[in-house]
Amino acid sequence: MSDTDNATNMTSKRNALFQDMPPALQKVAKDFETKFKKKARMLCLSAYDMGTKIRQVIEEEAHYGSNAVEQLAEYLGKGTTTLYELQTFAGSFTREFVDETASEPMANGEFVNPEHFYTMMKLTDLRMANKLWKSVKELSWSAAQLYSEVSPMTGKSEVRRGGSRPKRPVSPAAGLESIRRNAQKLRNLIPVVCDASCDAIDEMAPADINAKLVETITTARDEAIELRTSVDMILERLEDNLERAERVLEAKKSLTGDEDSNDDEEDETVAEVEGEEDSEEEEEKDEGETFDEFEEEEDEAPVTPKEEDQSAYQEEDEVLQDAEGLFSSQDGDR
Repeated sequence: MSDTDNATNMTSKRNALFQDMPPALQKVAKDFETKFKKKARMLCLSAYDMGTKIRQVIEEEAHYGSNAVEQLAEYLGKGTTTLYELQTFAGSFTREFVDETASEPMANGEFVNPEHFYTMMKLTDLRMANKLWKSVKELSWSAAQLYSEVSPMTGKSEVRRGGSRPKRPVSPAAGLESIRRNAQKLRNLIPVVCDASCDAIDEMAPADINAKLVETITTARDEAIELRTSVDMILERLEDNLERAERVLEAKKSLTGDEDSNDDEEDETVAEVEGEEDSEEEEEKDEGETFDEFEEEEDEAPVTPKEEDQSAYQEEDEVLQDAEGLFSSQDGDR
C-alpha cells in the first residue's frame, strides 16, 4: 500500500468518525481541532520568531554584548545549544513556510511541532526534504519517526535534542521509576522495530541494498551491544540493591519482634506488681475490718478516764473513814 493510500484511509476513517457523532459533539470536535491548530501554529511561529531575535542579538554584538547568548541561556535556564538551534531554525525556512506547514494537519488530525523543523533543517537536499515533508503529512510521522528517516541520510551520529544527556534523578525512587518506565518502553518498541525494519531488510531487494544501509545496520548493532552492556550492569546493581534491602528489612523485623517480646515481659511484670498491690490492699482491708470489730467491742463498755478517777476517790474515802473509826474507838477506851 502506497503512502497516498495510507493517507486516504486515515482521512476516510476520520471522516467516518466525524459523521457518526451527534451534531453537538461535532461542534465540540471542530472547536477542539481549531484550538489545537492554533496552539501548534503559535508554538512553531514563536520558536521561529525567537530564532530571528537570536540572530539579531548575535549580529548586533555591539548593542547586546559579546556573550549575550550565554547570558540569555543562563537567565532562561536553557542550554546555549537550544538558543543557537532556534537561530538555525529561523535561518533555514521562511516564516510563511513555517506558518503554512504548522497550520495543516497530518492525516491523523495531529500537527507538526518545532522538532520536525529541527530535524528537517539538517537536510541540504531540497528535493528529498520536500518528499519527506509529504510523508510526514500523509503518514502522520512524529518527530522521532522523522528523525529515524533523516539520520541515515545526514551520515552523522549526533543525538537528537530529545536524546540529550538526562538529568540526575531527584531521589533513588525517582531513578528506579525512570528505569522501569524506559525499560517498559524499550520492551514494547523492540518487537515493532523488528517487524518494521529487520523483517523488511531480510526481504529487501538486492538493488536497494547499498553501503549506506550496511553502515546504518552496523551503527544500530553497535548501539544495541552498548545497550546490552548497560542493561547487564544495571541488572547486577539492582540485584545487589535488592539483596541488601531484603537483608536489612529482615533484620529490622527481627529487632521489632524482640522489642515486642520485651514489651510482653514488661506487661507481665506490671501485671504481677499490680496483683501484689491488689493483695496488699485486700490485707489492709481485712485489718481495717478487724480494727473496726475491736472498736465495736470497746464501745459496748466504755470506760472514761474521769470515771476511773472517781472510783479511786471512793475507795480512798472508805479507807479514811475506817481509819477514823479505829482512832475513835481507841480514844473511847482511854
